[in-house]
Amino acid sequence: MIKENLKLAFSKLLFCLRICSNLQSFVKLVINTRKFSQNYQANPGGPKTSADQVSVCYSLRLPSGKHNIYLRTYRGDIAIFYELFWQRVYALKPLSEKRGMTIIDAGAHIGMATLFFLENYPVAKIYCIEPDPANLRLLHKNLRAEISGGVVSVISCAISGDEGMRRLQNTGWSYNSHLVIDSGFEQDLKTEMVPVKTIAGILRENNIDHVDLLKIDIEGAETDLFLHEPDWLNRIDNLLIEIHSEQGKVQIRSLLTRLGFSFEKWNKNPHGDVYLASAGRSPS
Repeated sequence: MIKENLKLAFSKLLFCLRICSNLQSFVKLVINTRKFSQNYQANPGGPKTSADQVSVCYSLRLPSGKHNIYLRTYRGDIAIFYELFWQRVYALKPLSEKRGMTIIDAGAHIGMATLFFLENYPVAKIYCIEPDPANLRLLHKNLRAEISGGVVSVISCAISGDEGMRRLQNTGWSYNSHLVIDSGFEQDLKTEMVPVKTIAGILRENNIDHVDLLKIDIEGAETDLFLHEPDWLNRIDNLLIEIHSEQGKVQIRSLLTRLGFSFEKWNKNPHGDVYLASAGRSPS
């Protein structure tokens, strides 16, 4: 066990050294990773510090060149960064890359998945969907050049099976904000009203006829999304879905396989199992 932990720690340290473009960013990332880990172990229910919204800039060395990103040390952003760029939980077999390739990042958080996809599919147009205002502010900083260049479009809303306004609960961790039922008892919770749209509505409003990849990480709302309106699925080639319950997995798999999609477990991370569904074929 000790040997495995040391091996993992060395691998993580080597990753930090490789991806940081300068010594200052490397040192900051190593130190703040340790701070996050200690805070997470002491406060698993959420950060207990007034500095939880402060973001730190890191200069990365990516295949496309240097790129500055901003991560909050105590909100869980660092954990998501490692999942995407170290563990590579969304690393797919090559999709058929072409001009006009469209990706939707539903539950875009602070833009790390979008940045990861752009490194793998540089000609793609990506639509980021995110409801949390604090996450959105950081997403705009992390993807400033991509947004201004028209490569990325940001849609400020939650995704579910019905449109309207819903309460979004903030649990303390930036990646865990989720929709809650308006029962009248939310005054004791950290909630705010946010607009909610459907996938069909997003496609219609943005004149999207075809989606090469739809990534979904919407903290439990995925079951409602699929069971309410499956018609939009005929426009989707591949889905990368984080499913947060066993019941949701059974229901979503049943629906997708009935509609001719393949369905396979792709990866696993601490926040939900990742599944890949393809329209009658594996990505090629």
